[in-house]
Amino acid sequence: MPYRLQRRYAHIIDEIEVIRYRRLGEARELVARVYMKDGSVLHIKDYLFLSGERKYAFHWQDTKGAYW
Repeated sequence: MPYRLQRRYAHIIDEIEVIRYRRLGEARELVARVYMKDGSVLHIKDYLFLSGERKYAFHWQDTKGAYW
């Protein structure tokens, strides 16, 4: 799936780096970085627990290290 996103948004995404993807039954963990063409980076953490609860965090950092 990340690579479909990279192709679809090739005009803004330079590369997607999947740091960790794990499955345990229905539970999931995804940690990734999306490198943008403008030099900024989107950090992603997404967790789906066995209970069905989901937690996620997105951290967008510009080329100077400032975050949004």
